[in-house]
Amino acid sequence: MTKQQLIEKITNLKIEKEDYIFDKEMFKTTTSKINCNDLIIRKSKRHNSYGLETNIPFEIDLITNAVEYYAYKTTYVNLGLSLLNVLFGNKNYIEIAITHPNSEIKQLFFYLEKEQLTQAILEIDAERTYKTFHYFPEAISKFPFKKENGIPIENTPSFYFGWCNQSTNTKEVSNADQLIIKLNTEALCNLTELFFNIGNKENNQDEICLEHPINGFGGVGYYSLETRFWLPNSLGFYNESLDNLTFKKT
Repeated sequence: MTKQQLIEKITNLKIEKEDYIFDKEMFKTTTSKINCNDLIIRKSKRHNSYGLETNIPFEIDLITNAVEYYAYKTTYVNLGLSLLNVLFGNKNYIEIAITHPNSEIKQLFFYLEKEQLTQAILEIDAERTYKTFHYFPEAISKFPFKKENGIPIENTPSFYFGWCNQSTNTKEVSNADQLIIKLNTEALCNLTELFFNIGNKENNQDEICLEHPINGFGGVGYYSLETRFWLPNSLGFYNESLDNLTFKKT
């Protein structure tokens, strides 16, 4: 099965009626870097204001750094496949070079932080490997990883800014051009499922949010950026084409 056929298979699965098993053999030709032109990632902030009594001349405004994804359904499925490339491959990361000119983030990294044994009396002679990934398509909500859904914070993805230029005098948010997504194995599987579900043709949720576990509904680690995924013809992705989106300069 070609990659395009696999994407079509995933997008056409019936929610809660069909499933699909990915096998390690399907990812024999894993790679550490791929190019992507149909994705835009922009930096943003979420403001959470608390109004106080009318006789107090101020309000509390919590400002959280965030990133916004703009992509088509097939692109999100492709991102899920890139995660499986890491799960089944021999490297614990993959780089996605984002070539769309409107993307502020130029390099996206999925990084799998493999679990470490803490018992000094144990010794292993090979890294843990995985043979299959069993995917069950599900309907998704605007806040799929919210705390009420029972996903522990440690099993959610964490998003961090990075800088291609590593010199210390440039490490400001305004100069960030990398996004690193750190995951354990459970978080990788959860994010893979989310990307596949976003891409499913039966899904009609066009805005998906992963917020801070304390100042939001939850979905990312404690020190993570918040993240929002947009699909075409939504409030954020207000037409059908990435090339027709315009943004204010940040």
